[in-house]
Order: sequence, then structure tokens, then C-alpha cells
Amino acid sequence: MAAVEEYIKTVNALIDRFEFLRASGVYFIAPPPSALQTSGNPAAGLAILCDEDVARDGATGKLLVGILNAMKFGMEDVFIISGVKSALSDKGGSTLLNELAKLTPKAIVAFGKASANALAGLAPSEAAPFSDWKRIKVLQAPCLKDMPENKDLKRKTWRDLQAVMKELGKAPG
Repeated sequence: MAAVEEYIKTVNALIDRFEFLRASGVYFIAPPPSALQTSGNPAAGLAILCDEDVARDGATGKLLVGILNAMKFGMEDVFIISGVKSALSDKGGSTLLNELAKLTPKAIVAFGKASANALAGLAPSEAAPFSDWKRIKVLQAPCLKDMPENKDLKRKTWRDLQAVMKELGKAPG
């Protein structure tokens, strides 16, 4: 109970301080939040880029969780960057590349055209599921929003994801 009372005191002190600053004519306008959303383990061997914000779109988020479960990956095994399409339309390409520069994945799965195109210079190969980006294997996969209704697309994507699993030393199941 003492911790709660201490927390309330701290919050009230902050409110008082902000009201004092506002009364003094000081204003702070926060920068808009980035369209990019990140979650997971930055040290993971697998990075996932998604065109859509999987946290806000329940259907794509559930699909991604299902894919990760099928791949036998937990959140400690992946780092997810979602909202790529919105970020790029807001000129957030450098923000995306800055996020990727912090990572050292062995493989990247780019779900959607915007995610794949964000990794400049990718040349998809018909012979292999992977492209290379800065010596990292990249799988260009369809946008998650396109998959629920298209079983053939799901099957092809699953075959490609099994190649990612193999690349990362996980046995496809």
C-alpha cells in the first residue's frame, strides 16, 4: 500500500509541476509517434518486417502469431517491425533503416511489398526463396492481409518459411 501512495504522490507532484510550467507560458509539443512499431528481442536471429501494424490489426496480428507458433518461434526468437507501409508513406525510410541497423539477424522475413522494397536493392530470385541484403538472407513474403482468404498463397509462404527455419537451424515440423 505504501508503494501505491508513493506513486500517487509522485504523479500529483508531476501534475503540479506541469501546471506551474503551463502557467509560466512553457509548452511542449511532442513529436508525432513513429508509424513503426517494434517488439520482441533485438538480438534475435530472425527479424520480421510487416507492411501493416500487427498490433492494431487483430487479424494480421493473430495470423503472425500463428505463423510464429507453427515455426516454433517465441517472442524471444524474433524482432518484429510493423507498420512499415505507413512509415514509408510518412518518409520514415531512414527510421526503418536505423531500426534495422541496430539488429544482427541471420534472416529477415519481409511480409508485403513495402517491406521488401524498403530493403533497397533486393532482387528476388525465382530459383531460391532468399535475396541478400547486407549479407542477411531475406525472404520476400506476401502481405499478411492477403493470406487469410488465399490457401495457395498460404501454402507457398509456408514452404518458403520452412526454408527460413532451415536457415536458422530449426527443423520444420
